[in-house]
Amino acid sequence: MTAKKKPAKKSSARIKPERIATALQTANGNISVAAKIIGVSRNVIYQHVKKSADLQQILTDSREAIIDYAENALLQAVAEKQGWAVCFTLKTLGRSRGYVEQVDQQHSGQLEIVVKRERKTKTD
Repeated sequence: MTAKKKPAKKSSARIKPERIATALQTANGNISVAAKIIGVSRNVIYQHVKKSADLQQILTDSREAIIDYAENALLQAVAEKQGWAVCFTLKTLGRSRGYVEQVDQQHSGQLEIVVKRERKTKTD
């Protein structure tokens, strides 16, 4: 039985930024998936993104798009009157209108408060 050889990883210096940009967009900003598309490690993608303002913007835009999709799904769930979605929306977006979760704590019995002060001594 022969052992399977892993495909050789590509040199990070040879990868064009355009190829990384396309992979990031295809992977919706998922670094691991983008790395698999190109055939490099995640660290290679991170290194290129760190060095390039354009790649940083593509990564940010891709991740922001995911948040937009999630907000649309939440809006749809609210429109369908799903309780969890209505509750979540009121607790987050409805805070300014007083929709907050409040925890009241009561204590019965005695409460002892001890204040200790430390004196600093001169040690020359």
